[in-house]
Amino acid sequence: MRCQYAYKQCTQPRAMKKDGDLHRLCAYHRDKANALQRNYATKRRQLRRAERQVPPPCPSKEQEDGAQILVETVDDDDDGVEPVPFDDMLETDNQAQLQEYLIYLLDEDNT
Repeated sequence: MRCQYAYKQCTQPRAMKKDGDLHRLCAYHRDKANALQRNYATKRRQLRRAERQVPPPCPSKEQEDGAQILVETVDDDDDGVEPVPFDDMLETDNQAQLQEYLIYLLDEDNT
């Protein structure tokens, strides 16, 4: 029996299966079809893998605008960014006010 390749007449004999039956195609067309199938399966796996991966979050318009303002601010300042002065000792009145405010925030009755 001859190869049953669909797109062109092939005069090669059909390949033999392991169990002794005949394949529909000759060895050349079987190899060609198997290679195409492998390529298709590889592309399909890559597409599915890409769909499963979570894309990185895109910055919102507000974040982009804020970043642009920061860049412009740094570019306009020739001296660079000055550090913020820090005093680790709060005045006693400020400490008491801060403690009262924290207690107010943590108090369950005020929520």
